[in-house]
Amino acid sequence: MSRKRILIVEDEQEFADMVKLRLELEEFICDTAHTTDEGIKAIYTALYDLIILDLMMPGGGGFSILEKMQQNLNKPRIPVIILTGKAINAEVKALIGRYQVNAVFSKPYDPEDFIFKVKELAR
Repeated sequence: MSRKRILIVEDEQEFADMVKLRLELEEFICDTAHTTDEGIKAIYTALYDLIILDLMMPGGGGFSILEKMQQNLNKPRIPVIILTGKAINAEVKALIGRYQVNAVFSKPYDPEDFIFKVKELAR
């Protein structure tokens, strides 16, 4: 079975590196992007089995990326996990539903639950 490829879009370098290391220990191939524009470019230039998005980043954040993904009907739907420090209020919940996000984790997150969900969605 081929290794699954994951894109981590997170503006905090150290946090992105920690998530990447955890996933690589589980045999995933991981790329990182640290701005909204880098994330969008990565999605359009490579094939991913899963995308992990932070909501608050330079250039618009995770919802901007989800909007671009939704507009591009030529790409197959890619599962998305939100991993954020932003409060999950009613407005955020509505947007998560609108963009059909597969899972949401708040920082700090439970690594075991997170890895379980990543494995489930990246199949």
